[in-house]
Amino acid sequence: MQALGELTGGIAHEFNNILTPILGYIQILKNNINDPILNRYIELIEESAKDGAKIVKRIQEFSKSKHKEKELCDINRIIIQSVEITKPKWTYESQICKKSIEVKLDLKAKGFVEGTATELREVFVNIISNAIDAMPNGGLLKIVSYNKNGNIIIKIRDTGIGMTDEVKEKIFEPFFTTKNERGNGLGLSIVYSIIKEMNGTIDVVSKVNEGTEFEIRLPAKGTGLNIEYLSENKEERRAHRVLVIDDQEPVAEAVSEMLKNLGHISEFVVDDEEALEFINKKDYDAVMCDLAMPNCTGIELAERIKSVKNIPVILMTGWLGNLSEDEKNHVDEIVQKPFSIEELRDVIQKVCKIKVG
Repeated sequence: MQALGELTGGIAHEFNNILTPILGYIQILKNNINDPILNRYIELIEESAKDGAKIVKRIQEFSKSKHKEKELCDINRIIIQSVEITKPKWTYESQICKKSIEVKLDLKAKGFVEGTATELREVFVNIISNAIDAMPNGGLLKIVSYNKNGNIIIKIRDTGIGMTDEVKEKIFEPFFTTKNERGNGLGLSIVYSIIKEMNGTIDVVSKVNEGTEFEIRLPAKGTGLNIEYLSENKEERRAHRVLVIDDQEPVAEAVSEMLKNLGHISEFVVDDEEALEFINKKDYDAVMCDLAMPNCTGIELAERIKSVKNIPVILMTGWLGNLSEDEKNHVDEIVQKPFSIEELRDVIQKVCKIKVG
């Protein structure tokens, strides 16, 4: 498990470096494009990239027991997002295979459920994708949501080929699949585990040549949890000069562009010695430095920076391991890659002690 944890940690670190510029430029586009249709596509790409980041984080945590931070999730909103995410699949198959696939929504549920939006989207994307695969000649996919006895009920029904009783009994088992090389048999087992962890239930009714219906039942929640997408910080801010240091140039450039988009003045370098030259010649309000630099660690570089000038140093890392207290003493804040433009805004505000008014 330790060796496997180290392997997945390294892979996850590389994926975080890939996702950081993707998320960064998406959020810059979102702030600079006024076309509502393009903005809707950008938001869907952003949600998918964020989901990718959270899935990478789950890969990093797989060998650890760690409490998940839950939030209040708007189930109807997540269903709509999942339909939009899978839309290229069912529209593409309709065009290429010349079959008609119709998707209908009847979403009447009120309130929220307690969980994580990433995992719920994973649930619905999996079930919708399976439903599309189960309708080789086209058909109707209908999703309804409503409240009943303190629960939110979601029913997803297709008019596809259906399942035998023998197949139906095994669909939630890991590695069971009827798709041969097109499937790995993990999708519905993951769906089952997510729903069970949310104290919900999932049932399936299916008949050969008559379609399949999944019924998901989740406890309805009201208030008291974090609703991430409704939070907004409206404080006034002033521009700060920030140096970004990362040996991966696409990452460094993306973070620098995100800072500029927030109204700050930013430059980036990919070499630690060059970074020290910049710091000696110019005045910066903050430095953002990657943990894994080629010639020294970000911690060591932070220590060298502070020996030259007393500048706040923000450590960027795609690694989920724990730093020692001594290592933490050399940096002012730590941000986990990939981070959103809102997280970047908040950490700069914090280390630069931006005064409002």
